[in-house]
Amino acid sequence: MRENINNIFYISMGSIGETLMAIFFLNNISKNLNGISNTKFYLLVSKNVKEIKFLCKQYNFIRVIEINLHNYIFWLTIIKKLFKQNVVIIQSTFGKMPFRIKIFGKILSMSRHSMLIGYEDGSYINKYVYSKLLMFDPSICIYESLNTLLVELGYEVKEYLPNLNFLLSGRILDKYRLKKNKYIVIHPFAASWRRSLPPERWYDVINQIIDCVASMDYKIVLLGSYFDKENNKEFISGLDKNIINLIGLDIEESAEIIHDCLLFIGVDTGTTHLASVMQKNCVVIGNYSNPCWLPFYNKNAEILYNIEKCTCAPCNKKYYFEQCKKSYFICMLDLPDDLIVTKIKEKIIKIL
Repeated sequence: MRENINNIFYISMGSIGETLMAIFFLNNISKNLNGISNTKFYLLVSKNVKEIKFLCKQYNFIRVIEINLHNYIFWLTIIKKLFKQNVVIIQSTFGKMPFRIKIFGKILSMSRHSMLIGYEDGSYINKYVYSKLLMFDPSICIYESLNTLLVELGYEVKEYLPNLNFLLSGRILDKYRLKKNKYIVIHPFAASWRRSLPPERWYDVINQIIDCVASMDYKIVLLGSYFDKENNKEFISGLDKNIINLIGLDIEESAEIIHDCLLFIGVDTGTTHLASVMQKNCVVIGNYSNPCWLPFYNKNAEILYNIEKCTCAPCNKKYYFEQCKKSYFICMLDLPDDLIVTKIKEKIIKIL
């Protein structure tokens, strides 16, 4: 059946971390087929389309399509595939997958020998929609779950750990007067402020890092998205003047900055996954809310969290709403600044 599949559709909600895992998964399937099949690969996403198209440039067998159920061009593209042999995969999620996504997946998989694969989310319609329903195990790292799915589909795991490459311009370091492996990148922002450290603690950590590398002629570069730039103006204004502030770069420039850095320091967010799938040296100030999403797949990462005082690790909704909804995650707050800085210093010494 594998060689007879016309199209493989992977439906993702479009976060950067989810996209990187989707690329890893589809690339594994492509390596299995190795030119013996005309199977087409599609990554269907609902947001971050421009960024995701950049991430897929190096993997140009993957076509990125924005899910827009109100756009006739989108439907014209999809209708052409309806009567083919399709495998449709809807990514795993901690919550409930939107009903419209399930129905869309069902439409794509209605032709003979097609199949829709998804994960149990407690919805009563699942048994009527999916051809194959899987159980999502949050105790298993995402990449391991995807490798298990590969085997269930009849493929070999050609690459066990995510190790991705991206199409870089080679011009970004000169633009910002940086030298390869002569700077450290810090990404202090997460999609939610609760998944980071308070600003005053970041000041302390960053200043200690500056003192640590002062005699080594290494620069400190801060990265973050455009939204991080807009939402953290007060924090940015209080930074040390010797820091190279590149907060607001697009993902293409950020990827190249990360690719050539000595060390990446960040919280558990999409940019940290970007550094981790490159297998960069990383210190990750993580949280234990979704441990399966921590980048344990990066053999060069030091991942920090503290769950000694957590009554809910990994988080369940009851305690999560009671303890962490209105404040920073306890598993991050309980990481002492001295420990964070010590781990960073140890990592620098190990690299050098």
